[in-house]
Amino acid sequence: MTHAWFADTSAVVIDAVVARDKDALDALDDLVRRVHRAVLVALGELAPDGDRESLRACERWTQLTANYVRSALDRIAPSVTAARIRGGAAARFLEIVDARPGINSRTIGESINRAGPGAAKPMDEGQLSRLGNGLRAQGLVLAERVHHGLAWELTPLGEEVLGHLQRTAASPRTGLVVTTAGVDRAELLRLVERDPPRLLTVMRRRDSVVYRRMGGSEGPADGKIDPVEHVASDLFDDYAAEPPRYFRSGSCHYERVASPPEEHL
Repeated sequence: MTHAWFADTSAVVIDAVVARDKDALDALDDLVRRVHRAVLVALGELAPDGDRESLRACERWTQLTANYVRSALDRIAPSVTAARIRGGAAARFLEIVDARPGINSRTIGESINRAGPGAAKPMDEGQLSRLGNGLRAQGLVLAERVHHGLAWELTPLGEEVLGHLQRTAASPRTGLVVTTAGVDRAELLRLVERDPPRLLTVMRRRDSVVYRRMGGSEGPADGKIDPVEHVASDLFDDYAAEPPRYFRSGSCHYERVASPPEEHL
């Protein structure tokens, strides 16, 4: 345990942060805390002649690791939340409250339901209440009871999440860097398919592979491009001899390039 264990855990944390994999960090957080509790119990039950110093060293390292994982969770939380609520009623709720701090629930509901033809079914009072309570439980908004009902405001975390939403809307992602070390391949595929970047860099153990998103008229002469899930082993395996020249993700087609174009760096 100690140094080597902390180094291995650090590698997992870095990969999870790059992939914004909150589930992996939550699982690691739970594991580390259980190990820390077990070490504390062992310290309490240790015989007088036991190796107390080694257990104390383990306790310090597990506590340090727990703090490190919690810091990583705090770091990715705003961007993960923004990605989850983007384009939905929760994001609209934050935008409305940000524009009018102190706004009441009824006005928020009217604003959310004020949409053009083809919009989803309007929210009723119960749905709006559940939405607001959910955002409060996540620490994104505060509600203070006043004479006209509840007055809503964003919390600092809510402002940070809204900032991620606004930056994404104003500046579509141009590049994405993923690492293969210790990251589940299915999560890598989801990451690429969910929001296809214009430039994709896959960091493997011995090299890195760069792909650019092609225009509509570009592609191989025979027009054959495999979907990314069919070439995933050649693309994401660290020791694959030859990564694919082309692949497609949804309607987006990618071509391997020797180095990233300067305008995307």
